[in-house]
Amino acid sequence: MLGEGVVGATLAKSVYAPDGRLLVNAGVVLTPSLVEALRERGYGWVVVQDGLLDDVIIDNALCEETRAMAASAVATMFERTVPGKKGRAERIVAAVERMLDELWSQSEVVFSISAIRCHEGYLFWHSVDVATVSLLVAMASGYDREKMRELGVGALLHDIGI
Repeated sequence: MLGEGVVGATLAKSVYAPDGRLLVNAGVVLTPSLVEALRERGYGWVVVQDGLLDDVIIDNALCEETRAMAASAVATMFERTVPGKKGRAERIVAAVERMLDELWSQSEVVFSISAIRCHEGYLFWHSVDVATVSLLVAMASGYDREKMRELGVGALLHDIGI
């Protein structure tokens, strides 16, 4: 939990806003005001250096820009249907295509469930994480790209309920 116990600790992983903007860089020492500001924004935890796992690299399967693009596409799908508003489905498909391209370009993909975001926009980030894990399983299972695209779209939209 993001509490007083982390004050004075050094941030091991940068903190990003749901739209992908960098909020706090890795290496910053957490002050009481910074911890409070993060809590007020809805962040429940951060990754801090503890000296025990300094040789462990914390990484996401997708870059923050791709994650933000996909989360934004999911957020757009949650908006009420407005007559004449087009392009929402195309944004989802484009996000899945970008996720597939990025995952395929990596020779060895390692992901961490702990990277799931627990703050504002959690539902959208969660959808991106579900889609990422689904695509990784599909890749390992030998799915063709068309099947993976369909799976990725379904995974990104799995919580919408429409």
